[in-house]
Amino acid sequence: MKPYVEWFVGGSAKARAELPCTLDVRFGPTRDETLDMHHSADGSGAFVQGESEQVRILEVTQFLQQHGIERIDLLKVNIEGGEYELLEHLIATGDIRKVRKLQVQFHDFVPDAIPRRARILQGLAQTHAQHWNFHFVWEEWGLKPELA
Repeated sequence: MKPYVEWFVGGSAKARAELPCTLDVRFGPTRDETLDMHHSADGSGAFVQGESEQVRILEVTQFLQQHGIERIDLLKVNIEGGEYELLEHLIATGDIRKVRKLQVQFHDFVPDAIPRRARILQGLAQTHAQHWNFHFVWEEWGLKPELA
């Protein structure tokens, strides 16, 4: 989600009305914190130049526990470099097993992107099977049937 509060509120309400969503919130990878999210004409994120607003993010494992979330049907991750920390954390805690389908965009501007991605793929392969992959564009993983 883009960090525009008005867009988020309106877009979330529209999505909840049209889709069978259980949850639609911003959460962070491994800790509660506040980030300065920037936005410009062609994008938004912590690394984009432009106007900014502070956005609170929540630690994902604690968030899942607090809300009793045991299954995530689709986790779509495009968080401009934050995907590494998030997926490393989900794999390390075992919470990756709650994700039935994962779509992720890995970004190559992150330091050590290639070896970090390779380690994440090895971790994912323990619980998920890769459905398709457009290298450093988008890829999809599905929970192995014996773990579903």
